[in-house]
Amino acid sequence: FGRYLPNSKLLLFTPLIAVSLFIGLIFGYQTTLVKTIVVEGKDKTPLVGLDALKRKNLLLLTQQEISDIVTEQNPSIKSVTMTKVYPDMVVISPRWYTQHAYIPTGSGFLIVAADGRVLQKTRDIPSGLVPVSYYQKLNYDVYQSGQIVDYTDIKAGLSALKSARDLGD
Repeated sequence: FGRYLPNSKLLLFTPLIAVSLFIGLIFGYQTTLVKTIVVEGKDKTPLVGLDALKRKNLLLLTQQEISDIVTEQNPSIKSVTMTKVYPDMVVISPRWYTQHAYIPTGSGFLIVAADGRVLQKTRDIPSGLVPVSYYQKLNYDVYQSGQIVDYTDIKAGLSALKSARDLGD
């Protein structure tokens, strides 16, 4: 009967090994939680939504997840690259849309990128940007940062302006 029972040493060490592995996994998980987020680049505009990345596990965090979180809450960002620095740091390098022109509206101005994306709304005439006029005034309150002004005429004007600027470079 004794020869069918497992080795007594194995019975003793199996729970010890299982508990040790469990404690090791808990410790490993805790040490790879994001605690520090560094934003690289010359533009020092603060990014919104970075707190959503804190306390996420660095091992499970993907480039796409970070890109989605940051670009969704920061409409002026075109794309994001991310570098994981173990054990607990993420370095984010955003690529920003550039202000291309402004569109006069009934109550202010929409500052837009080359693709027609609204980057900012302002009541003051923007300096250093070219106006893109439309045959009627757009409603200032309809557009929010991140939305695209989807009028064919305006997109054609922005495209022509981009082409003219590219020729000058």
